[in-house]
Amino acid sequence: MLQAIKYAKSKHSKSVFEASIKFNVPYSTLKHRVKGRVSRQQSRQPLQKLLPASETELLRWITELTIIGYSPSHMVVKEMVEIIRARQEGFDSEVPIITPLGKNWVPNFI
Repeated sequence: MLQAIKYAKSKHSKSVFEASIKFNVPYSTLKHRVKGRVSRQQSRQPLQKLLPASETELLRWITELTIIGYSPSHMVVKEMVEIIRARQEGFDSEVPIITPLGKNWVPNFI
């Protein structure tokens, strides 16, 4: 999608439609992205409890524990998430720290 947007905005492209065909992406999506609309994933980031990098780190931590034979319980994962959220509070003010994790946050993450 990023390549199609770049191509559509370049001098080489005759139209957004041409770029959509060349890069095999939906025309309507490309048209909106060229006009500045963000993806659903990007628009939901301010609502997420963890930053994408923190999610990746949490996943790595869970995977490592599982490999060594200790699959963490939901409670342990939830405690780790709260520690990560407390640390990321200083890095990104857009992450709402005051909202608690929901009771289904851990199963939904997994």
